[in-house]
Amino acid sequence: MSYPRAMNKVKPAIVAVIPSRYGSTRFPGKSLALIRNKPMVQWVYERAKRSALLDRVIVATDDHRILKAVAAFGGEAMMTSPGHATGTDRIAEVARSLDCDIVVNVQGDEPLIDPGMIDAAVSPLAEDPSIPMGTLAKLITDYQMFSVKADSPYKTFNDLVAALKKNPSALKFAGASSPGSMDHLAMCKVAHAAGINPKDLVYVAFNNAGEAITALLGGNVAFVSTGIGEMVPQLTAGTVRALTVTSATRRGGPMKDVPTTKEVGINTTYEVWRGIFGAPGMSKDAQTWWAKTLKTMVGTKTWKESLEKLQWVDAYADAKDFAGFLKEDEKSYRDLMITLGFVK
Repeated sequence: MSYPRAMNKVKPAIVAVIPSRYGSTRFPGKSLALIRNKPMVQWVYERAKRSALLDRVIVATDDHRILKAVAAFGGEAMMTSPGHATGTDRIAEVARSLDCDIVVNVQGDEPLIDPGMIDAAVSPLAEDPSIPMGTLAKLITDYQMFSVKADSPYKTFNDLVAALKKNPSALKFAGASSPGSMDHLAMCKVAHAAGINPKDLVYVAFNNAGEAITALLGGNVAFVSTGIGEMVPQLTAGTVRALTVTSATRRGGPMKDVPTTKEVGINTTYEVWRGIFGAPGMSKDAQTWWAKTLKTMVGTKTWKESLEKLQWVDAYADAKDFAGFLKEDEKSYRDLMITLGFVK
């Protein structure tokens, strides 16, 4: 949520933006997938429109098929650049053209989103525009894996480490996040623990995991750093080999034969956490509602099935524990960020 212009005592203008791209890595065309004869983006749009606080709902897309589908059910959509790496970037482009006070990010793959959740998140911001963003709950932990093409000469992660030690700049690696973000930092942390100067690594950032994997399969990079869920389809298809995973213990399913970084002799781990953030100025009623809703969600069968499918780890922590975790996490990465020159 952001504030394009200053607010006064009059009710702020609030706009929800739904990022919706066609080229989803795991499910191309997901936004147009039919659910009871309606595309998913329509379900999300119509649920958001039920919010009592939203003045306007806009779909931000990079594809004319989605633009046309939204127009067909009477919704509003805007075309955005196809070069955006994230939905947040897509929303930011739309937000720059809006004359409003609050912009709300409504995820495009939440067809059953509760309009009340939107109101609970927005209410504190509408009442006090000075409050920053705060934590609500930590939900899951994912881990990073480093993969090569199936026919790569690097049979083990130690083979790859040996080559990097010999000439770090000779081997490019790819990821789907910007320099200094998780795909880059994961390898930097592991390299640092292995005695390699992370500054010497050559990282190529792509807009999404699909592009990074394409670069790997095309022979344009030596290896890829991704989350487990993003690479499992390629792993099961046999097009890639996973050399190591950054979890403390081995994962199950298709990852059962992949050694951890500690098992290959590198004493470090790297977790990719996911959590929910909201405004710290939320009313006690809103905080209680969120706490109850999120705790209920992580106990559902659907949630547990998703964890297993995507190889995520249930890491639920309430707001207090999540805030404590973030403080420790920041400390653990500060030195590495300083070494890389991202923090002074």
